[in-house]
Amino acid sequence: MEEIIEFEKVILDLTPFTPTLQSCGKLFVPFKKEIARKWALKYQKQLGERGFLKGEEIEKELERRVEIFLQGLTSGNWDEHYERIASLAREYVERGFSFEELVIMLHLLEESFYPYVFEAYPEKEKVISVTFAVDILLHNEVSIMSSMYFYTMRNMLKEQNEALKRLDRLKDDLTHMVVHDMKSPLTVILTALSMWKNPQLPREVKNQLTQNMESAARNLEQMVGNLLGITRLEEGNVPLSIEEFDFSELLKKVVEEQEVFWRKKNLKIDYKGQEKSIIKGDEKLLKRVLSNLFNNAIKFTPSGKRISWEWGTKDNYFFFKIRDEGRGIPAEEVARLFEKFRTIGKDEEGGIEGTGLGLPFCKMVVEAHGGEIKVKSKVGEGTEFEIILPQDKL
Repeated sequence: MEEIIEFEKVILDLTPFTPTLQSCGKLFVPFKKEIARKWALKYQKQLGERGFLKGEEIEKELERRVEIFLQGLTSGNWDEHYERIASLAREYVERGFSFEELVIMLHLLEESFYPYVFEAYPEKEKVISVTFAVDILLHNEVSIMSSMYFYTMRNMLKEQNEALKRLDRLKDDLTHMVVHDMKSPLTVILTALSMWKNPQLPREVKNQLTQNMESAARNLEQMVGNLLGITRLEEGNVPLSIEEFDFSELLKKVVEEQEVFWRKKNLKIDYKGQEKSIIKGDEKLLKRVLSNLFNNAIKFTPSGKRISWEWGTKDNYFFFKIRDEGRGIPAEEVARLFEKFRTIGKDEEGGIEGTGLGLPFCKMVVEAHGGEIKVKSKVGEGTEFEIILPQDKL
């Protein structure tokens, strides 16, 4: 490892002590559980609530650590042992151990191990040289742990910094996108209002302007709703309000609310499902899911084509599907449909693409219900979205 190579100048050479340390390691393997138990007691006393490890996991983790220490002693392969210690240090940092705790743990291991050396090592005249060799090994482990701690922390901070930069760029992109998308319906509304002032304007033109303003206002409302909805769902600030309701009635409301838009394109709406379908879920959030899916289908379906709804119950699940006869979505785009700010493309009338928040919102709502959203699409034939909602867990 390059991190160890860079710190080789602070790692002391153990080669002259290898035979002594190997015999020491083999001698103390039977005592590893006992050493770990004493180490755990010292850990609890020294670190208490400040320690990362709690309860039974203290002795379990320290027993693993003793095993690694004794394995290094008995093998005498110091490069391999240092690699193992470096990996362990990286693991500890990623788990959340503090630098202070890593150093204290090694000192406590030293305190727990030495009494066994003095009591059990058979050649008493060599005890001092054995403790000296163990001391060098522990010094090397502290050096490696320290270097790996700071290397790992540096890399983690670097990654976090890059992630923050990406988020910052994304925030700027989103701001520009939202401002642009909101400007479009506002321009429609302002233009229509300006034209409305003309007293000579025919009634049919005024009716068309009214429809345009309503369409623009609803698009604006949906953009704001999706943006706020995603933010709240991500923050966990939208507790589900589970209740029983009639899905077919809810669907009827959604279709009626957007009637002016699908009739304008002379679309045909088909239904296949039970007249009265009582299900459990958050009615308000699921209504917005239906509205988003229906709005997309209307936007991307050519005039005179068909949109089909299907729903029903299977086992302990309720499902509903919406199919359109639009241009379809390329296979490489389907997998990324539910990414935030990922847009499908311009609608059939060449309008604004949108913020790409509708489908991510739908996915988050469905998953909050413990459900799943699926999509099938074929270029030139259309797209189908299927939502599956468990009923026995709500």
